[in-house]
Amino acid sequence: KNTITRISKRNPKKIKGKELVVEDKNYYTIQIGAFSSQEQANKFKENVLQKNKLGGRYIPFVQKHTDFFVVRIGRSNTKEDLEK
Repeated sequence: KNTITRISKRNPKKIKGKELVVEDKNYYTIQIGAFSSQEQANKFKENVLQKNKLGGRYIPFVQKHTDFFVVRIGRSNTKEDLEK
């Protein structure tokens, strides 16, 4: 079962030399996988993209979370939006 997770971003991060500015600091997303390596997480993400026709805010992405690389999908200010 997928999990809807509330994400809190407190500090902007640097990605490839560019600063990522997060305007909305709190949002909800659906976690669809967790892996011990970034390579495994990226393979899973690509598999999801190939097998599903997803668009807009439902494009999967990989985030480092504690000791895991999690694959998440969707982004919303309310939990109810993602439950639809």
